[in-house]
Amino acid sequence: MEPGVRIWWPLISDIELIVVARQTHNMVVQSLMTADGKEIVVGGVVIYKINDVVQAIGKNNWQPSDTVNDITQAAIVDVVTRWKLADLLEHVSNDVEKELTLRCRKKLRQYGIYVVRAALTDLSTCRQLNHSGINITVGS
Repeated sequence: MEPGVRIWWPLISDIELIVVARQTHNMVVQSLMTADGKEIVVGGVVIYKINDVVQAIGKNNWQPSDTVNDITQAAIVDVVTRWKLADLLEHVSNDVEKELTLRCRKKLRQYGIYVVRAALTDLSTCRQLNHSGINITVGS
């Protein structure tokens, strides 16, 4: 809405509350492959806050939490699959986290969302089994 006088009529008006304070969103675990062909499962967390409510729920976005989830999941894939497993394990708490945070921050800025931190919370090797066309991920 542009600044100005608004009329609120309780019978037909609806108020939407949008939390702008710091929020945390845990990502579901994904099965990925590292740059050296190792199968892994990774999960992550993103800590963010909404800087611009108009952008967060404007014409380009409907649900900020879904947008955060989608973009962060894609960023985890982009970042993790470029690392070799040994390097990923060695740098997970500094270089990987920094790269992931910057990537999420850049992508979510256009939606009025500021990413405070994005990091991996789960990381393990795994095996993919295919039985009768059904993929099964088994953690190591």
